[in-house]
Amino acid sequence: MLDNFAQSLLVDEPELSEMFIAPRSFNTNTRFDVYRNNVMTSLIDALQANFPVIFALVGESAFVGLAKGFIRQCPPESPYLFEYGEGFAEFLDACEQLDEYPYIPDVARLEFKLMRSTHAADAEPVHDALVSLAQDPERLAVARLQLAPSLYLFATDYAVGTIWQAHQSRLTHLQDIEAYRSEWLMISRPEFRAELDWLEPQEFEFISALREGNSIEESLAGLTADFDLSACFGRLLSRRLITGIQEENRC
Repeated sequence: MLDNFAQSLLVDEPELSEMFIAPRSFNTNTRFDVYRNNVMTSLIDALQANFPVIFALVGESAFVGLAKGFIRQCPPESPYLFEYGEGFAEFLDACEQLDEYPYIPDVARLEFKLMRSTHAADAEPVHDALVSLAQDPERLAVARLQLAPSLYLFATDYAVGTIWQAHQSRLTHLQDIEAYRSEWLMISRPEFRAELDWLEPQEFEFISALREGNSIEESLAGLTADFDLSACFGRLLSRRLITGIQEENRC
């Protein structure tokens, strides 16, 4: 019964007469339509709040239609609607009406990562320990770094970071953005809200390797001599992303 009730909230015209007992003067379907509409509206509002740039890119009417389709296909599994939207990018991938705008699903991926970063668990940085360890290059080379839960990395074939940023400042005209340009992005939360950094490919590769549990020496393998390790560490420190150091156990 509960499954039928929940499903009936997401479709337009379910048969409800067998689900409720009510006086003859009580129009069950009409009143349930009001409740259904309120539920759908609240979920659309949640998606709009979580994906404001997608809303701005496609417009209100198209967004409402996309949101309704996604809600029916992927209803929320958690009562915390500020987390709602996992799978929205994949849903947009399958929408033929967006084929002319292939960057839109990646914008949704970025917005979801920004949301997850904003709500990630807190972790205290260990900057002083890293500065101390840097005094011994041999120990530093074999060390493995623990990075904050708020860290997300995103490589994309489109300029989705630039598109997202243009909607934050409103100083950049969208028609001036070269959308079909690869970007390597780092999402972190140094303070209260997630922030975005644009990385060079080698820096992206290095940080990705660190996050996978490789030592600093292993993470540097394959990078060219012009990679600026000091600048990369400076970024990680300024973003408060180094939260632990695991040294090699020496007997």
